[in-house]
Amino acid sequence: EPAGGPTDGPLPAALMSDARARGAELFKAGKYEEAKREYSRGINAMTDEAWGEPAEDQPAAAPTEADDGEDAGFQAFMKHKQGSFAGAMGLQFRCGGDEAKLREAAILYTNRAMCSLRLDDLMAAEADAVSAFKLCDSHHKAHWVAIESRRRRGEHHAALDTSARAFRQSAREPQPVFQTQWLGVMRETLKGLGTTARALSAHPLGSSAGAALCGGDADLYARLQKELAVLERMVFRAQPGWSEYFEAGAFLLMFIGGQGLWDDPQTFPRSDAQVRFDAHARQVVGALGERVQAEWLMWVSKKTWDIARGVEVALRDGSLDSVAAVVAADERLNEAQMAALMGQGGGQCAWQLHCAPREQQLVLVPNAGLVCTACLRNAVRDGTVVARTQPPQAAP
Repeated sequence: EPAGGPTDGPLPAALMSDARARGAELFKAGKYEEAKREYSRGINAMTDEAWGEPAEDQPAAAPTEADDGEDAGFQAFMKHKQGSFAGAMGLQFRCGGDEAKLREAAILYTNRAMCSLRLDDLMAAEADAVSAFKLCDSHHKAHWVAIESRRRRGEHHAALDTSARAFRQSAREPQPVFQTQWLGVMRETLKGLGTTARALSAHPLGSSAGAALCGGDADLYARLQKELAVLERMVFRAQPGWSEYFEAGAFLLMFIGGQGLWDDPQTFPRSDAQVRFDAHARQVVGALGERVQAEWLMWVSKKTWDIARGVEVALRDGSLDSVAAVVAADERLNEAQMAALMGQGGGQCAWQLHCAPREQQLVLVPNAGLVCTACLRNAVRDGTVVARTQPPQAAP
């Protein structure tokens, strides 16, 4: 007889550990159905540990005390009774302060979700992934599986929502994979809609024309715009020479007390508080009209192009690593072309759209040439600066 006396069978913890190890071996061997069964065995073992009997066999015993339905034990019992086994298990382990068991349960659910993903059972993959991050919100792989399953099903809004949440959470403990996935979801969503980040920037939030670019889905349009606004700030901050409150420091007369700034560090990176750079410029011109400084207009025209270019690069590469280098290279080409224009002297407005004789002040607009302040102010207000410029070309 084994030391320690007889038992009725393996302890739940031992079953769980064995199921996890066997599942990992089967997964590596490409036997996903068998691996999935092993992970299910582990999940049942943990449910057994939480409740005293397996989830699928019989209902849990009701707690002996419950204070008007608010007691956590009663809530766990109700979740179990309703079939929400992961939610019930989470409450039970939280009541006992057992974070290690919560993490272990999350791993089992995530691993089973990975099996379902490989088997192309996307609904099951998402369900298990959601259960996993409800058990342990910091379990990053669960977020990844949920995003991937939603993305593959074409549920763009849900995929964006989950990828944004995982990305912001990972900012506290850096996980580059979530930045890459967040960018990838945006890229695939834009591609699936047949539109681009630039095309969306020409329309303000709430615009029916903007929603039309997203198949008429106003909610998806608003979510995309806000996520792209966060990306634009990241691109802006990745550029050479960036510093906090730059806009207020450079244009004191327009942003007295730092009010109305676009790159406000108090709100970054919360997507609900963001607007895109074009929208910010439109708001400033709408508020100040002819009082906007010509230097600010020139700065906006340059930053509009730099940010649009950087967003394209970040979405293409799934990373911001090369943004600064690409923008700097564009800037060197642009400076050479501007120097050539300055050497020519004189000239007239390149756009000839809203020229006003009384304010025929010409400024150098990157990738466009000499433009009068009236035309430039109107282009900023209409969100057409990028559309009226061309990328800098290297000399032959």
